[in-house]
Amino acid sequence: MIPVVEQHHCSKRHRNSTYFARCAWPGASVTGRGQLAIVITCPDARVVLVERLRWAHTLLAEFNVFGCGPGCEGAHEIVAIDLDPDLPPFPAQRSPNPEERPR
Repeated sequence: MIPVVEQHHCSKRHRNSTYFARCAWPGASVTGRGQLAIVITCPDARVVLVERLRWAHTLLAEFNVFGCGPGCEGAHEIVAIDLDPDLPPFPAQRSPNPEERPR
C-alpha cells in the first residue's frame, strides 16, 4: 500500500504536484511531474515526481541499490500526492459521473 500525502505547509489548494511537493517538503529539490513521488530524505533532500507506479518502483529500486548520492542513508519512499482530498487520489478510482462525486 502506498501512503497518500495530503498535508502540506500552507492553506492554499495547489494546482499541481510540483507546487504541492515544494510546499510539503520545503528545502527539497523537486523534479519531474506526476502524482507519485519518490521522497528522498537523505542529507540531499529531493522529491522526484513520476506519472506511473512502475516508474516509481523502478526508480526507487535504483536508489535503494545504488544510493541517491554521497551520504545516502537509504531514506527513500514512494508516496501518492492527493491534490484534492475530497476525491479519491487516482483517476481510476473516481466516479465517471460528476453527480456522484462528494462535494
